[in-house]
Amino acid sequence: NETLLRPFALWVTGLFGTPRAPILHMMPSNDPASIIRMFTFFGFTISIGFIINSCGLIINIINQFSLRRIGKALFGKTGISGAVFFWYVIIFAVRVAMFKHVPAAYDWIVIAVSLFLTACSEIFQRLVDGERPILENGLFSAVIGAVVEIIEVISSYLSNTVSFVRVGAFALAHAVLGYIINTFVELAPGAGGIAVAILGNAIVVVLEGMIVAIQVVRLQYYEFFSKFFSETGREFKPFSFVYKETV
Repeated sequence: NETLLRPFALWVTGLFGTPRAPILHMMPSNDPASIIRMFTFFGFTISIGFIINSCGLIINIINQFSLRRIGKALFGKTGISGAVFFWYVIIFAVRVAMFKHVPAAYDWIVIAVSLFLTACSEIFQRLVDGERPILENGLFSAVIGAVVEIIEVISSYLSNTVSFVRVGAFALAHAVLGYIINTFVELAPGAGGIAVAILGNAIVVVLEGMIVAIQVVRLQYYEFFSKFFSETGREFKPFSFVYKETV
């Protein structure tokens, strides 16, 4: 009953994608505020990605310390230096974009130092762990490796964070599909409208279920699980009974 649901209209999307969904107000329209609302919502999904990525980094750092791998815990893309770079760049971007802060010299120093320690992580890891020689394959190889690592660190953290925009895109797509189905229901007469509502929403549930399931697995593995997965450990051997033949 719409009368009973009306008090909750601003907080829920309604039954079967009805146009009361507040997310529809974020769709681009003649109102300039709609664009701001849409990008604000995308910013919210990116903040969720930031939290998930941060949890993965913290778990990896704890794991490396527990395994006595001090070098890997301190340096590297998923170590403390990489985490500081990631966190500071995000905080720096928020300060500049939302609070109009002017970048200071210390901002660039923190970013540059953390990126340098991350890019040259192999050298610092060998130094901390007492492995010799420090430059295992020579200076030229170390420089090339550091340049490649800088590109890899920046691109991976950027993609890991921006990937969560798709969560907001799924929400907008769901609202649009629900709006379209609701429009068709209004155009169809009587029983036809009921059939369109049932069939249309069934298609949406199946289609979105498959897409979202795939993307959730991808986000959890590449953006979260890969932060601390190291392919180590012991093979799992389940308990079993051994049967011996008796004569």
